[in-house]
Amino acid sequence: MLWLSVVLINLPLPVFFGIASSQGFGRFGMPVGIGLVTAVGWLLCRQFPDFMRKLSIGSVLTALSQFYPMLHIFVGAWAVALCGGAGGGGRDLDGIFQVTAATILTGIGLILPSIAAGYLMSYIGWLFKGRPR
Repeated sequence: MLWLSVVLINLPLPVFFGIASSQGFGRFGMPVGIGLVTAVGWLLCRQFPDFMRKLSIGSVLTALSQFYPMLHIFVGAWAVALCGGAGGGGRDLDGIFQVTAATILTGIGLILPSIAAGYLMSYIGWLFKGRPR
């Protein structure tokens, strides 16, 4: 349940930008990509509870960064460019596989800083409370 909350609080801006940069039948790739990222993340979080805790903590910061969305814009633009949109003659993503791949890359691109932030916050907590034994 915690993983679903993490996904949902981080979806608004990426979905908004994703809809803006995809068109036609390709838009069906977004729910597919979101579903795949959610399913793989859920499996990882079930296997590694400590990872889940740190990811959840860091994801709150990533979600709050949507109010100043430089991270989201950079990650989304990077994913779209890698999948052949926007940079290729200014066209949007229009294939289901392009949009699915861009969605998965955007998810990974937002999960990585969330993990880093969660581990950093955990480490800072250890500095003040002492390392757990």
